[in-house]
Amino acid sequence: MNLLLDTNIVVYVIKATDFDGIIEFINSGNSKMYISVASEAELKSLAIRNNWGVKSRKSWIIF
Repeated sequence: MNLLLDTNIVVYVIKATDFDGIIEFINSGNSKMYISVASEAELKSLAIRNNWGVKSRKSWIIF
C-alpha cells in the first residue's frame, strides 16, 4: 500500500524530535510515501516565509 501524506502531516514530521519514531509510526509497513505537488508547493512556501534552514528544507525529500 502506498501512502499520500498531506502537508500538515509532513510539517509535523519535520518538526518532530523523534523523526525516525514518527516515520515508523506512520509507516510501520514500510510502504512508499508520497506528497502531492500542491503539498510540495505549500512546503516550499512555508520554508521561504519562515526562513527554514537547509536541514528542514530537505527533510521532506524522504517522501
